[in-house]
Amino acid sequence: MGYLEPIRTQQNLPTILGKGQVDKLQTASGSDKKSSSPEDLKVLSQQFESVLVNQLLTVMRTTVPKSDLLGGHATDMFTSMLDQELADKISKTGGMGIGDMLFQQLTALEEQIPSDDVGETKGKDVPEK
Repeated sequence: MGYLEPIRTQQNLPTILGKGQVDKLQTASGSDKKSSSPEDLKVLSQQFESVLVNQLLTVMRTTVPKSDLLGGHATDMFTSMLDQELADKISKTGGMGIGDMLFQQLTALEEQIPSDDVGETKGKDVPEK
C-alpha cells in the first residue's frame, strides 16, 4: 500500500466532503502544476485542516440532542456556516497543528522527489523508504 492510495481517496472525496469543499481544495492545490511553492503548500495544508476540522465539528454537532424550540432549515444553514467559519479560523491560527504537520511532511516529501519526476508520479504510489 502506498502513502494515501490517491485514486481511491480521490473518488470518495465528493461523497465524504461535499462538492464545494473538494472544488476549494482542487483550486488551491493547482493540480495542473508540476511543482508547488512553499506558500502554495502552506495554503493547501491550512485548507485541508479546515476541511477536516469542519467535518469534526459537523459530526460532533450530531451528538447533541436537537431542541424543538429553535429548529428548522434556517438554523441548520446557520450552524453549517458557523462550523465552516470556525474551522477556517481554527486552521489559520494553527489550533490543531494538523496543517503545520502536513506542510512539513509535504515539503520533506517534495525535497526527496526530483522536480522532473513530480508530474510523472501523479496518481501512482510513491515508494516507501
